[in-house]
Amino acid sequence: MADSKPIANGHTPMKKDKTPYSDTNEVIILTTTDTLELAQGIASALVEAREAACINIISGVHSIYRWEGKAVSEGEFLLLIKSSAEKFEAVRSRIRLLHTYQVPEVIVLPIISGDPDYLHWLRNELRSANDK
Repeated sequence: MADSKPIANGHTPMKKDKTPYSDTNEVIILTTTDTLELAQGIASALVEAREAACINIISGVHSIYRWEGKAVSEGEFLLLIKSSAEKFEAVRSRIRLLHTYQVPEVIVLPIISGDPDYLHWLRNELRSANDK
């Protein structure tokens, strides 16, 4: 497709036959928390509100970053939030509302392609019961 959106480096991802992947509206949103309980609370709230279809909580993440002028090193939980571009602001707002960090990480990454059945399931889970 000539209208594929470029990824961060300005290149449009290509299949082996040199045709661009079709654009999808699905995204992965990343955030981290300092406790499993907070991660589970955010994940449950997002899935219940149909702002996310599925969330993986990954333990054992070690983050090193600067905060208030000092280098910090600590363990965190990473949430991989499967959602859509339209739901991003709702997800971001809910994370900000529930999170204990002053400045939580909320980063969105496009899903440029995926298994069609999985992407169909993901889209379906983001719709309200009235929209199905």
